[in-house]
Amino acid sequence: MPLETVVHIGDLVVTNPASNDPKSQGDDHLRNIKTALANDFAGYTGAVCVAGADAGVVNAYALATAAPLPAYGTKMAAVFSPVVTNNGPSTLNISGLGPKVIRRIDGTDVIAGDLVAGLLYFALYNGTEFRLVSVTKQYIDQLSFGASNPAQPGGSTTYFLSTLNGVTSWVANPTPDYLLMSQGIF
Repeated sequence: MPLETVVHIGDLVVTNPASNDPKSQGDDHLRNIKTALANDFAGYTGAVCVAGADAGVVNAYALATAAPLPAYGTKMAAVFSPVVTNNGPSTLNISGLGPKVIRRIDGTDVIAGDLVAGLLYFALYNGTEFRLVSVTKQYIDQLSFGASNPAQPGGSTTYFLSTLNGVTSWVANPTPDYLLMSQGIF
């Protein structure tokens, strides 16, 4: 069977190598898998996504992963659920690598009640800090909506209120990269 041409993970053929293929083609298929992973996860220097049980205390959350993380990596995602609701600025420490500040989506410090015990949070590491990907109830409660903000579009399309380069607008179906850039995460 000829070797498949692989650029992305979706290009891999799960039936390759066939049981009657020479053993040397198995090595070629492993190289294909590595190529696809390197292309689809370009820019990642470590773990892509980590999750685990919170073993921390109020405002100092500690994520214990199944396999210890050797280092923080830019663009790494962390999924965690605090066991205690925060009462002020907070940090996240994964695998004992040292605490990193957790900030809201807009880059400000989390405030009391932003991280509620038992709820699930998703944050991205930008090389310096963890930035929550979604907004919290406290964050929304503090927003001031007024005439300076654009009117919300109607219809059934999902829109996100975004500020990019100082311009606030509603964006229909934004790409993940656009959302991260508009929030100053990357």
